[in-house]
Amino acid sequence: MKLLKCINVCFLLFVSVLITSCEDKAVDLPDNNGYYVKVTIDGVEKKWSTFQAENSTALDAFVLSAGEPSSTISLILFNVSNAGVYNLKYGEKSCVYTEGTTTFSSTYTDLTSSAGNITITELNKTDKTIKGTFNFIGKNQTNTATKVFTKGEFFLKYVIK
Repeated sequence: MKLLKCINVCFLLFVSVLITSCEDKAVDLPDNNGYYVKVTIDGVEKKWSTFQAENSTALDAFVLSAGEPSSTISLILFNVSNAGVYNLKYGEKSCVYTEGTTTFSSTYTDLTSSAGNITITELNKTDKTIKGTFNFIGKNQTNTATKVFTKGEFFLKYVIK
């Protein structure tokens, strides 16, 4: 069972790195058309201007990512097809923030998850937009350091994969 959970964590980290490194698919418009991803990290607001969102209808999954050379954030949701409040859950719903070479994740290496949630307030399947909020406590890979993520907000146009 621990091996399966470890595989899930590795898969989630792989997906977040893969998504944030796919420059040809990122939405990067000069005025961003009103789209955004922002969060307060340990009391300091962070906002990205390069982002992307993908929806896998076969998995009822969304991967929302934002990044710049020094930091990235990814919100990963499996088994989601409607607006609602989704509590973070190991292997299903998670948030991953990378700053330099350090990753802070809501899914911990001791096989637990942060308290927190991702709330989808608006899911427009016609216009393919997703809007919501999130919050979590991220721990580094060795569970020795934390960052507190509050007031997270996103509004993105997604593509179907």
